[in-house]
Amino acid sequence: MAFNRQPNRSNTSNNSNNNRNTRAPGNNRGTAGSSNVQRSNPTDKMLTYARKIADELSVELPVEAETSFDACRAFIDANADSVPPTDKQLSLAQRLSESNGVDIPDDVLASKRKLSAWIDEQNGN
Repeated sequence: MAFNRQPNRSNTSNNSNNNRNTRAPGNNRGTAGSSNVQRSNPTDKMLTYARKIADELSVELPVEAETSFDACRAFIDANADSVPPTDKQLSLAQRLSESNGVDIPDDVLASKRKLSAWIDEQNGN
């Protein structure tokens, strides 16, 4: 038994335009939310974060990170753990360490991102 894959066009006067152009040309595998979608430019949020990391580490953001999603992501992934924690984070972590009776691992003390995750863990988040 063959199935008719044609949409029922008898009641599509209002819906005929709803399904047009919902996919990128040549992309028949999914919608824009699919995991196979490739981005060419970094998002504004990514670029802001990458610039902040570069500033905090006193390094230049690679030129390609400004225009390439993958290059920006790679820069963030390679450098985010190297940003040192703030004095405020260290102070809060010390108080949590004392009140919870736990030590803060050395590698956590060296990274703003890791210390933030440790603080969240200690706070039950």
